[in-house]
Amino acid sequence: MRKLCAMTVVLALAGAARAEVLDQSSPVFNTGFNGDASILTWQQEVRVGIAGQLTRVEIDINNPGSAFFFINVGAPWQTDANDFETTITASNTGTLSIDVSSANINLNVDDRFVIGIQGTDQQLGFTGSGFPGLYDRGELWLNAQVYVGAGQFDIAFNTYMEEGTSCNGGETLKASCRFKNGNFYAKGVLKNGTPGQDYTMCIDGGGCVTVTANANGRAKHKFTTSAGAHTLSVEECGLSRDTTCE
Repeated sequence: MRKLCAMTVVLALAGAARAEVLDQSSPVFNTGFNGDASILTWQQEVRVGIAGQLTRVEIDINNPGSAFFFINVGAPWQTDANDFETTITASNTGTLSIDVSSANINLNVDDRFVIGIQGTDQQLGFTGSGFPGLYDRGELWLNAQVYVGAGQFDIAFNTYMEEGTSCNGGETLKASCRFKNGNFYAKGVLKNGTPGQDYTMCIDGGGCVTVTANANGRAKHKFTTSAGAHTLSVEECGLSRDTTCE
């Protein structure tokens, strides 16, 4: 039987199966903020403490309503395309949880991003702290300026991560299949990885193994498998490639 190598170039998102943990927290204290007026855009700077995938953000609501919510990686003031965005609606006061895992935002320790809220004239109000702001790893900005002054205000929030390896963003994955000595072998080859970094390589969403990038940033594994279509993935990076064994 001849070998056949078939590979697609479709990039798919694949979530890592790791426990969600609390990373950064800014307390509710003595301040409310206007999330109603459409002329106001808030950006709360957050500095990452745990490497992994950003999965969820919580804010504290003191007046029910709706607003535009976004996450944008980088220090404020951010003006490029958002990494995650949605309309949030709160029908009650208290904690509002926003699932951001679909954006596959992978971050390293000390990376920065902003939690953004822009009013849509729908009455939303949210809370935080002031004089001083009680989150010491970032500043609150309003309409492209630090709000009032450095260290004076912060939004109340919690951020959650799926703890684990964070990718450098340059990784690529190739998949192929070969028939040899009576067996099919689906091979995944990761390139441009971080030397010495462990990655989780899987076939068809299971059968995962840990591979370590060598000095050239390359890691590979051969999975013994069956005839037909298969998907190889690198979980941390949200990379997947399809290959067919015939």
